[in-house]
Amino acid sequence: MKAVIVGASTGVGRALALRLALEGASLFLVARGERDLDSVISDLSVRFQGEYRKMVVDLCGTSFDPQDLLDAAVEFLAEVDSVFFPVGAVSESDVGVPDPGVVEQMMTTNAVAVLKAASCFGEYFQKRRQGRIVLFSSIAAAAPRNRNTAYSAAKAAIETFAKGLRHTLEPSGVRVHVCVLGYVDTAMTFGKRLFFPIASPVRIADDIVRDLKSPGGRKYYPRFWGPVTLILRHLPWWFYRKLSF
Repeated sequence: MKAVIVGASTGVGRALALRLALEGASLFLVARGERDLDSVISDLSVRFQGEYRKMVVDLCGTSFDPQDLLDAAVEFLAEVDSVFFPVGAVSESDVGVPDPGVVEQMMTTNAVAVLKAASCFGEYFQKRRQGRIVLFSSIAAAAPRNRNTAYSAAKAAIETFAKGLRHTLEPSGVRVHVCVLGYVDTAMTFGKRLFFPIASPVRIADDIVRDLKSPGGRKYYPRFWGPVTLILRHLPWWFYRKLSF
């Protein structure tokens, strides 16, 4: 495999890099934190014998150009067959009625920049008539509430876009996957008391890589979130508004 991971420096992205390197993949790793990326590449280089390169970029920056990202990845890998987007962020200010600046930040980081890059890679894969795009959503998309409202909206946009992208690209042999994550042991959940269990990034990465052989579509990680979110989507409003989780 020759893969690009956007958001490779921490959490699920870092775990995916380790898991794919174990499979012998050559990796083009993208994140905004150079020190963290250097740590990941050093770790991979010690453990495995694949080829790895970094690209430091801030998806929220005005200089971000998804075509530059694609061109740099193709220059290093010669060709790309998979791109992963385990990137995202929450904000402590995304509560109640969020400030317009927070809305813009959350939508740019979690949706707009990712979808622009996914479109760029989608066009590339369509011309090659093969490839795999792996996008990441959240259970928050199914259960928006008075915390992380803008974040939830961004993840819902990811799911809607991915469905249309899959409909467009599947006839060309391109697979589009959406990984809907529950609570994962990352900085986003650190120190929080949550009603549902927290999964390790390593377990999530293992399950995602295993599922890459599937035709694509939406899958939940861990699996129990599928029926949970189905119930949440269909609760009557009078009951839903009383929830606190």
